[in-house]
Amino acid sequence: MDLPSLVTLPAAGGSTGKNGPDARHQKPWGCLRTLVIPESKISDSIIEQIAGRLSLVTFLDVSYCMNMGAFGLELIGKNCKLLEKPHREMDQYDTGDEPPRDDEAMAIAFTMPNLKHLDIGGHSMTTEGVRKILGACSRLEYLRLWHCSKVKGESLGPARK
Repeated sequence: MDLPSLVTLPAAGGSTGKNGPDARHQKPWGCLRTLVIPESKISDSIIEQIAGRLSLVTFLDVSYCMNMGAFGLELIGKNCKLLEKPHREMDQYDTGDEPPRDDEAMAIAFTMPNLKHLDIGGHSMTTEGVRKILGACSRLEYLRLWHCSKVKGESLGPARK
């Protein structure tokens, strides 16, 4: 399923024609557990329109979705209560020149407490942002941070037991 067909699905459960609701538009929303849309043009405003229909999603890959930010992640977290494995890669490499930003880390920490597996790459989040995630996501079993130059591993403290 490509993103345009996903985004143009009617938000209320299908188009109504002479035969009633179009069933092919209902099932993907009701049963959708995995959403992989890296490098798409999805934005915070599109997430705002569809997040309520993603309540069963457990795996999400929104890597390199440059038009989506912390607000979109917050909406996903508030609506996808079963989400366990988000994947968010951004720039190929955080060179350290970018200003530190913890807005996406805060969105994850405050709205996604049931995460088990988190994969983040190329972000300018800080050690404090990662601490917030670790403190809020008590079920987190796997954390992969790569190319996040503002996160200092030795500053994260001892591993949880």
